Amino acid sequence: MEVLKQIYDNKDCSFDIKILDNFFTEDEYKEINQIVSRMNYPALDTAYAESPDKHVWFSAPVDNKLQELIRTRTNEKLKVNITNVHLCNYTLVTKVPNGKREIHDDYETEECNWQCIIFINGKSSLHSGISFYNIDEDKKSMHLNTCVGFHPNRIVFWRCNMWHCPLNYEDDFKSRHSIIAQFKIDNKC
Repeated sequence: MEVLKQIYDNKDCSFDIKILDNFFTEDEYKEINQIVSRMNYPALDTAYAESPDKHVWFSAPVDNKLQELIRTRTNEKLKVNITNVHLCNYTLVTKVPNGKREIHDDYETEECNWQCIIFINGKSSLHSGISFYNIDEDKKSMHLNTCVGFHPNRIVFWRCNMWHCPLNYEDDFKSRHSIIAQFKIDNKC
């Protein structure tokens, strides 16, 4: 299995997850929610080429003003020092028809070592959130460790090398709009 080979190439997936509700102010959140409610995602290039199942991915770039707000809020609220924003996109995640999990990590690099998802619009539910996994090297498998439910205006922040997956394979999953971002963090405070 290609995924398991990838997993063992990156064995260091120690957990460091931060979860914070009310990330944006109420007015900021309302404005962002209006934007995602009207968002048109490009119809082309929506599948990861590397994904054997052509995992569908809807995204559109966040403007510079909001990107800077996310950087500022993350630095303030999570007590970090972001030196670079590597990626910052609106995303729409929908239910996968085959129930298949797309467990992945996002590869820690020189430009990116932490990432987040900020839940914006959707149904508050554990089943519409994100899941994190541990590796069982003896059994050459992955095991669910932690689920974080969807709740509007919640940020989930973790190291890029942590294995994770949207819960869009769950029967009760409801489509959700979020913002994802990847950062270079210099010396966590």
